[in-house]
Amino acid sequence: KEENDTRFQTSLANPALGGIFLVLDDSTIANDANNLAAYIQTDYAIGDLTVTTGIRWTSDKKSIPEMVHTGANGFYDLRDVIAAGIPTSKTVKEVTPRIALAYQVNDDVMLFASATNGFKSGGWNGRAAAANLFRRFEAEKVWSYEAGIRAEFLENRLRTNVTLFQANYDDVQLPSLAFLPAPGEAPSFVTNNAGDSKVEGAEIEISALIAEGLTGFANVGLTDGSFKSFAPSAIAAGFTPTTVPERNPDYTLQIGFNYESYVDALNGSINLTADYQKVDEFEGNPQNAPANFNPGFETMNASVGFNTEDDVWGVSVGCKNCLNEYYTTSHFLNARFIGNPVTWAVKLRYSYN
Repeated sequence: KEENDTRFQTSLANPALGGIFLVLDDSTIANDANNLAAYIQTDYAIGDLTVTTGIRWTSDKKSIPEMVHTGANGFYDLRDVIAAGIPTSKTVKEVTPRIALAYQVNDDVMLFASATNGFKSGGWNGRAAAANLFRRFEAEKVWSYEAGIRAEFLENRLRTNVTLFQANYDDVQLPSLAFLPAPGEAPSFVTNNAGDSKVEGAEIEISALIAEGLTGFANVGLTDGSFKSFAPSAIAAGFTPTTVPERNPDYTLQIGFNYESYVDALNGSINLTADYQKVDEFEGNPQNAPANFNPGFETMNASVGFNTEDDVWGVSVGCKNCLNEYYTTSHFLNARFIGNPVTWAVKLRYSYN
């Protein structure tokens, strides 16, 4: 059971106008939530095979007993929301099952697979600029499937983890300016249920002891996302059959190494680490607006350190984004959020116990 008061504010300051601070929206909302759930899970071993089954029942009730909106976009309160035909309470009841299999082939190899159902509860658009935009969005539901292998080879010198996955979403919740208001209405932060989507791919993790003290690793992520259908409101907002889920690069790659070597003359160990990361291009906006397209980016990190033989003292010098790559992490309208430039750090460590 939860009761709280939440305040949302959208404000802007324009340097061209002398830094005048303009509060567009300022909403205070009382939220009540009651969540009741019961679940059971069993693990049953059949030789080297373990079968896990589970089921959960959830009753989730949310309500808004009070709310007041002020600011440059105008005044409205809970009475206006009710007059706009928007419900101020909602109860969602869901039964979500799970089944998983794990098969221990031998001491070094394990196979697994699972199917899980879940949901993310709905809510209201607390940043709405007008009462008729204080709309409720419904729960998002997903069936998630995974299968893979965990394995070690060459007397544990080589480790491989491979996972294949697929997630099928119903009533996907898309936040921010995914849906624009009708002509004549103030811009508003709105969340709606856009439709159904699917994301599938693979995750591959490999680490290897290449030589004494030298470990290399590589992590690869492959994803393919698509929408299966759109709600009428999404089509009206500009979604098309070619629209793809945002922040969904086709691949990500990270490779690197760790090297540690004891130096007699120093009575301690030298540590070297470095890694390289590459993120493929992706859409930065729900409607795939060209201004928000992200061409992807590459970064590199590295450090060198020293630890005393008794591991009491340690010192390291390192950099992040060592090549000072200029890149963007996300977008909002025509604004870009820039990744951190090259940063350096010197760390001194002392273990007193």
